[in-house]
Amino acid sequence: MVLKWLSPEMKDDHDLCLAAVQQDGFALQFASPRLRQSKTLVLAAVSRDGAALQFASPELCEDREVVLAAVEQPGEMRGANSRGG
Repeated sequence: MVLKWLSPEMKDDHDLCLAAVQQDGFALQFASPRLRQSKTLVLAAVSRDGAALQFASPELCEDREVVLAAVEQPGEMRGANSRGG
């Protein structure tokens, strides 16, 4: 997860973060708060690993399309409902 080590400016680069979450959905946790509100980016992350939903903005955690994409992934959603729902 190379995003962890990047500058704040690079963590706010949509294309860079999109490429990262397409490789590893959990990279979403290192994207900027602004990008964690991006439906495109969050959908890419949860499509790779549904448990990445836990790093999305609260609004997107309530978005039907995003949640459906997350739960359609094989395996369990490790702690994805940790926001108290």
